[in-house]
Amino acid sequence: MDAQSKVAEIRHMVASARSMPMSASAVINREEMLAHLDDLSHLIVGAFSDRQAWASETDVYRLAQGEADKVLNAARQEAEALRRETDEYIDERLANFELTLQKTMEAVARGRDRLRGRSDLDEAWDNQVSAAPLPDPYAE
Repeated sequence: MDAQSKVAEIRHMVASARSMPMSASAVINREEMLAHLDDLSHLIVGAFSDRQAWASETDVYRLAQGEADKVLNAARQEAEALRRETDEYIDERLANFELTLQKTMEAVARGRDRLRGRSDLDEAWDNQVSAAPLPDPYAE
């Protein structure tokens, strides 16, 4: 039973009580009325403690939500810092790799140039040899 029902019960008890002749007073059983008032008192105290518990739970929720927001923000900041650090590291490694590739490409180009130069010499040698007859070492 809730407090409002108990108040309605006490009101009905008073309203239906036997009236005193020639008076606005009523005859009510004291012990019964005190028992009902005690019940009402307990219901009111219980309602207030429930309300305080609810308020306390609400405060706990607000505090927990605030703490969760702080933790989440800190985690986001740390993740962003790690992302920046990682990007810097990868950029540095890629720059080193780019330099190595450039040097490798230059070495490949030099090697190909040498091969082309050697081929040009071979062609020139072949042309000179076939164009000019060799001297006869036994001829006088």
